Amino acid sequence: MAGQSIRAALAKAGSVHEVIFAGDRVCLSGQIDYPNRRAPKAGWPLLFILSNACCTGRHNFRQHRRIGNRVGFAVFRWDKRGTGRSGSSGQGFPERDALNACKTALEQMDIDPTRLVIWAQTDASLLLGSHYHRFKAIQPPRRIILAGNMLDEKAILNIDAPLFFVSGEYDWNRPSRYALKASSAHERHYRLGSRAYVAPYADRRLVDRRSRRFHAQAESAIQDWLSDLCQPSASI
Repeated sequence: MAGQSIRAALAKAGSVHEVIFAGDRVCLSGQIDYPNRRAPKAGWPLLFILSNACCTGRHNFRQHRRIGNRVGFAVFRWDKRGTGRSGSSGQGFPERDALNACKTALEQMDIDPTRLVIWAQTDASLLLGSHYHRFKAIQPPRRIILAGNMLDEKAILNIDAPLFFVSGEYDWNRPSRYALKASSAHERHYRLGSRAYVAPYADRRLVDRRSRRFHAQAESAIQDWLSDLCQPSASI
């Protein structure tokens, strides 16, 4: 009974938990944010954030957390080595850090590992494309979001999961190739329902140049694409 009480307290609706875990020869820090609603019986679907090389830490992904939590995902975001609360080391490999982070995220309280979604931000798409087989060995993702994708029509075929390409109109990598053409190539090859959305007036970070905020239509499109992976659960 005591164990059940502790479990309920740890994974209560709307809670946030700091997570310290081992990277590749470095100590890393992250957090998991739970939605403010009652947990599904099978556990929460997980949105794992794979951050870009220029990331200064998990705080850059507050909007990603908000999108995931609103739909009904627990969201795991973390500080890459040398940023935020994570350690810094000249030894070890960032791709191993990312794999350890994904494994750690899947082991968190009340997570349904079979409903994993990876959100790869800009150049993190290159890391995911090169090491997808290793992520898949940990847990095959149900879906993947590629925001500001950098994989071309050939490289994208390394990933055999449903993809949602979200690019800004003003991304310096042409959306016509890295969103629309890459999406078409992937869908022709795998027939998994991959698709693309190009956000008007948005930059590569999906910030609307007019409002200087995260692009509202891009946010809505991502939420729609995620929503059917969430079991109905009562709001609190």
